[in-house]
Amino acid sequence: RILSSAKSSVLIDLAARVTKGAEMPDGTPGVSGGVLLLLAEESIRKPVPLRLEAAGAALTRTAVMRPHLSLPDNTNLLQDAAHDIGAQLVVVDPVMAFLTSNANREQPVRQAMSELKEFAERSNIAIIMVRHLNKGGGKHSLYRGVGSIGLIAATRSGFLVGHSLDDP
Repeated sequence: RILSSAKSSVLIDLAARVTKGAEMPDGTPGVSGGVLLLLAEESIRKPVPLRLEAAGAALTRTAVMRPHLSLPDNTNLLQDAAHDIGAQLVVVDPVMAFLTSNANREQPVRQAMSELKEFAERSNIAIIMVRHLNKGGGKHSLYRGVGSIGLIAATRSGFLVGHSLDDP
């Protein structure tokens, strides 16, 4: 079981697997390529390269973009950076830090997600976006994410990472 405090570790592990073309956690064959990281909450200079190296990543196949990139306004910069390293995976953590539009309104969010989707499909690149939970709680996990419901509605699949109530 994955603890929510280990979210970054899961992403680093997936990134390392892609840079090496290693098998995925579920046993499916991996895809070899570069990884582009858009990280707003991690220090770029020390922890990320050290954590990637500890996970066995091919550091020459990874790149970290500065957090001042805004989406969808700078999708062309994202595309160029992904192309430059032969990216097969782009990680956006957290997505709210990179959205230009009002992330609480559904229509602008769906427009931003539409551009990212088109880029991903055109480039055959997987994009993982991290979305934090709101503090208010709620009955259904679908509505616990910060920002518009359009963020999860525009994705192919969503995962909730957290503590297991059955196994503390």
